Amino acid sequence: MPATSKFVTRYASVVDVPVKNIWGLLASWGSEQLWMPDCTSSSLEGFGIGSIRELLFTTRPGITTRETLVAVDAENYTIRFQVDISVIKDALQYGNIKLTPVNETQTEVIWWGESDLDDETLKESLDKLYESFNIAIADNLKA
Repeated sequence: MPATSKFVTRYASVVDVPVKNIWGLLASWGSEQLWMPDCTSSSLEGFGIGSIRELLFTTRPGITTRETLVAVDAENYTIRFQVDISVIKDALQYGNIKLTPVNETQTEVIWWGESDLDDETLKESLDKLYESFNIAIADNLKA
């Protein structure tokens, strides 16, 4: 029987940027070096569903993160991707993003993580990561 992932955490905050501006940034799969905190390299293999972005971070030297694009729903502003981290073997992990317009100038940015790992520290580390992403999005897209 294949492993299944389970919900780990959900992080949401309202960002003072229109939804379409944030979608333009997040839907640019493979451009994370331009906005993700501590990302020193982002490269892309393929295009669209099934494409893989490879990320390197200053905070995790020698560790490679590969994320495979699983689903995109442009109409509902959602993205789902499988996460493979070089030092964590045989784990089934997913990241998810959903954007919800609050009004013409604000967007709720929601991240949630799933994993089959029994790691009590994963929730805390993902919450910090997702918070840093939302801060970076706001900082990069302020008018």
